[in-house]
Amino acid sequence: MTRREKAAAIHTICIQEEIETVRQLWQEMHLDGPVFADEDGMARRAFQVTSIPACFVIYRGKIVYALS
Repeated sequence: MTRREKAAAIHTICIQEEIETVRQLWQEMHLDGPVFADEDGMARRAFQVTSIPACFVIYRGKIVYALS
């Protein structure tokens, strides 16, 4: 794997939909990447999600772009 291939990763965190629903959608759309469930709301609170969908770009451990 080259450096360019490692430059970005997409992680999906389900905060409203059932995780299996999202995994099935990803398979249908031929997308790849992990899908996690935020069952206790910890990620939603940590990222201060106010609307769905929300998108965050994290660089070196810090949010550099947020769309929520």
